Amino acid sequence: MKEYSYDSMLEEAKAAGVVSEQKMWASACMAAKYMAMAQRGELSKEGYWKFMREQHELFYGPHYNEDFARYDVAQIRYTGKSGDRRSGEYWSKAQIEEATKGLAFPSGTTCWDKYVAFNAFYSDMCQVLDDETILKAAYKYFFQDEDAAEGKIWHYMQAVKK
Repeated sequence: MKEYSYDSMLEEAKAAGVVSEQKMWASACMAAKYMAMAQRGELSKEGYWKFMREQHELFYGPHYNEDFARYDVAQIRYTGKSGDRRSGEYWSKAQIEEATKGLAFPSGTTCWDKYVAFNAFYSDMCQVLDDETILKAAYKYFFQDEDAAEGKIWHYMQAVKK
């Protein structure tokens, strides 16, 4: 996976039209905190991704793009149906798009939100549910929860990190 950089994120945000003076000031203040950590030798790879995640959410809200989706799904570790240790995706983005076509998703949901949600749910439930039930349950849990905040999968994945 390519290294997602701060400058490329800012370029993409500018091109997408989501940059404002207020957001740039907030971004600069967050960046200053992480630059100080880097100067002290305290910025780990996980710290770098935390910074990038904060920046992404500032500009795009709590929704996945390809870089964060692939990173988070690659971090998934679980025991498969046959008791073997597994990591990463079970379903590809294309498989999830095919399996969920015709379903209504909340406004702002990205294909990458779905990619993360269905793979994360699979990793947690594959030992007790079949694939079809996992797809139905993940859809209900992440995308049809009436009292959930926007970006439930984005927030969920941060909460379950070790």
